[in-house]
Amino acid sequence: MSKKKVMWLFGLSGAGKSTIASALSKRLKEQKKQEIEEIFKVAVVSVDTRIQKGRTQRVGIRRTVRKLTPTKKAVVTLKDGQKIDIFDLGV
Repeated sequence: MSKKKVMWLFGLSGAGKSTIASALSKRLKEQKKQEIEEIFKVAVVSVDTRIQKGRTQRVGIRRTVRKLTPTKKAVVTLKDGQKIDIFDLGV
């Protein structure tokens, strides 16, 4: 797995920041699709990513509120008849 990277886009309105961001997002999805196909030997139809908002958690005697960090998840759609056996224990 690669390290996390952050890219900040600065500029005037209409300078193409959204265009660059959407092109980068599309390229990263294609990269994830290729990695999944290589590792698990399956045919991937699509990859959708979503950011799950961090939930709050009450901890301790005083029940102080702690916010958990948001996570990014990928939903992978495979070709019909294929599956990834991550949890197959061979039983």
